[in-house]
Amino acid sequence: MKKCGLLLAVVLTLTACTRQVPPEPRAPALVRVQTIESASAPGNQRYSASIEPSTRLKLTFAVGGYVADIHRTRDPDGKTRLVQPGDRVKQGTWLASLREADYSARVGQAEAQLARARAAESDARAAVIEARTGAAQSDDSVCEARALVQQAQGQLREAQAAELQARAQLSEARAAGEQARADFERARILFEAECLTRPDYEAARARRDMTAAKLEQATAELGVVAARIQQARGQVQASEARVRAAEDGVGGAQARVDRALSQGEASHADVDAARAQLDQVSLNLEDTSLKAPMDSVVLQRSVELGSLVAPGAPAFELGETSEVKAVFGVPDPVVDQLSEGQKVKVTSQILPGKELVGRISDISAEADAQSRVFRVEVKLANPDGRLKVGTIVTADLGGPETGQPSIRAPLTAIVRSQEHPGGYAAFVVVEEQGRLVARQRELELGETRGNEMKIEKGLSPGDRVVIGGASELTDGALVQIGE
Repeated sequence: MKKCGLLLAVVLTLTACTRQVPPEPRAPALVRVQTIESASAPGNQRYSASIEPSTRLKLTFAVGGYVADIHRTRDPDGKTRLVQPGDRVKQGTWLASLREADYSARVGQAEAQLARARAAESDARAAVIEARTGAAQSDDSVCEARALVQQAQGQLREAQAAELQARAQLSEARAAGEQARADFERARILFEAECLTRPDYEAARARRDMTAAKLEQATAELGVVAARIQQARGQVQASEARVRAAEDGVGGAQARVDRALSQGEASHADVDAARAQLDQVSLNLEDTSLKAPMDSVVLQRSVELGSLVAPGAPAFELGETSEVKAVFGVPDPVVDQLSEGQKVKVTSQILPGKELVGRISDISAEADAQSRVFRVEVKLANPDGRLKVGTIVTADLGGPETGQPSIRAPLTAIVRSQEHPGGYAAFVVVEEQGRLVARQRELELGETRGNEMKIEKGLSPGDRVVIGGASELTDGALVQIGE
């Protein structure tokens, strides 16, 4: 009874020691927040824009030289003049050319060099044919000697096969001998202990003696085979010596073939080099002429007759103006309301009473470092070419497609959703029962602009979104707002 009482006391003591102490409440996480505001609509705003070509291309000469001629165009009065900015040119129109004399002479020199290289290559081929004929005749004298070598090698292989068989028999005899000796030793021990009959003991000794005799016989047979191998190897060596003697006569012929082949390869390399040189100087000759790669308008001409141009120096600047861009800058509050594909009305003093409609084709991702405005491009059809490059027009952003407020949040507020892997969310600070709590909001994201992202769904104006410490939060966590 006393033992039971003592055991119960020990159990109660252990239970008291293992009882878990409730955890202390976790301190609120320190976070930084920002209040969400809606961006106001731009309303009916107008901006001055400059017309630029849809495609701008600078043409340069790949080679250098003196300008020999420039494309001429005919004015309505019948007079011709050099092409100048504002003139339209068709694709493939010759624009300017350099003096060709120097490059034509280089082409002639390269053609002569190629002809000489081809003649040398032909002579080298003839020498190769002659050398190979002599080598073929020398090869015939080697064939007979090689046949003798093959015969001797066949005898050697037969002897080696016999050696393998003899070695296998020797290994078998050794294994049998070792087994017989082991059996005899066990029989001897048993016999001396009077645990084995004499007939069994004598039988074990007889097997030991018989396997020993077989081992001696296998060893002797291996010696005979080894002698045969030695003799066969001597025959092989003698036959190979005859082959070497015959091949000595072939060596000179083969050396002549090698020299002829080397000369042929060198001649072929000379032909390739001469052909490459001809291709290069021919290309240089073609590059003395500059052509328009597309239907376009000349924006700038940088060369004059007789001027010396260096390779890569600008010669012409062309622009494609059947479709143009109206380019202007807008401030940060306005750029947030714009999107690619949005319609924009454009007017110009050179087209009084006419309103053009284009679509935004590009919005700069960052503001200009000097003006702090965002570049916007609006594509406009210009089939008649009346909108000239550099023309100042007015871009009107008003209308039903603008003026819609949007909600944007800092990139630092956006985290991966804890409930939907692959999705995005933000933590909003709300007050619940007198305490500040972080609640996760699932987000639908729009485009990025600078260090902010447009929020299509999930946040509302006035929400206090966590912008510092969001990655450490969970839904429902207590928070404390810091500076």
